[in-house]
Amino acid sequence: MKAFIGGGLGADSDILNQLKSELKIDHFDPKTLPRDFHSIKIVKDEWESCDYCLYVISPQMKGFDPVVDAVNDSNKRPNKTLYCFLLEDAGNTFTDHQVKSLSTIGKMVENNGARFFESLPTAIEFLNNTRTV
Repeated sequence: MKAFIGGGLGADSDILNQLKSELKIDHFDPKTLPRDFHSIKIVKDEWESCDYCLYVISPQMKGFDPVVDAVNDSNKRPNKTLYCFLLEDAGNTFTDHQVKSLSTIGKMVENNGARFFESLPTAIEFLNNTRTV
């Protein structure tokens, strides 16, 4: 089993490093590749072949692409899509309004048939204890 690690964690994020060290399954982190034409194909192939795609939304993220990707995936590949957001990352936090919106998005993801985790440890536990899609 393999998980694609998507979302808004930076390549040097302590949380990303912790996530990767705690996962007991194979995983792919697209942030390990250079941003070039060749890497785009590798990332696409990995994303398509993964058993799960974990979207971790962080206050560190710079844009909304990860949220859009998570919602889109929850519609098109609900059995493979996992969504989680962090309240705090590297001293940054979401506002109360942002937390409310991200929770609403989580409920939308669930209504689409995907999984919404209230914390990263629960998402990691799910992946470590799941053997097939």
